[in-house]
Amino acid sequence: MRILPRILCALAIIGLVYWGCAETVRLTSVNDAEKYQQTPTVQLAAAQELIVIPYGYHECERTKFKLTYYNPLRGGINCDDDCTRTANGTRIIGDDGNTISEYWFDGKKGGVACPPKYPFGTVFVIPGYDIQFVCIDRGGRIVVEDGVVILDILYDDGKRKGDNGYDHPKASDGTVLSGIVDGYVYSNNCEIISSK
Repeated sequence: MRILPRILCALAIIGLVYWGCAETVRLTSVNDAEKYQQTPTVQLAAAQELIVIPYGYHECERTKFKLTYYNPLRGGINCDDDCTRTANGTRIIGDDGNTISEYWFDGKKGGVACPPKYPFGTVFVIPGYDIQFVCIDRGGRIVVEDGVVILDILYDDGKRKGDNGYDHPKASDGTVLSGIVDGYVYSNNCEIISSK
């Protein structure tokens, strides 16, 4: 059956299974990636961590990302009318008001709101932090601004409606994720991204 490999690779995207949907390349710097323009998996030598890019995805561009975050559990500007789902339909908050999706940022991977230029499912990699994001949402202020791609990280900062203050997401090493960083964009359709 031809559908089974596609399902297994799709599950590999969200980390539910590993099904040989990628090959591994060890990179020691951002510049080493030039040798592997079509390589779907990147292993970062410093942390010895694997960042798995879905089978059939290719590096589309290198760019700068401005990292911000949002928490739909806070309501207000963090979501539209239905705070339980993202723009691509992913359910992220259960009926009990708790987070229920693997897309909440965990220090290594998570979902982001990304500019409309990038289709849902586009993967963003930040090698300096060994982090991988997947585009699952949109936002009115989520744009490309002066060549910098704004990525809004889906993150539960522990705050709820009416709470003040911010507790920015942190990489697994404790580094606060805020500001502008270098990264890569991967997709299975780079032509769409480059045409927008």
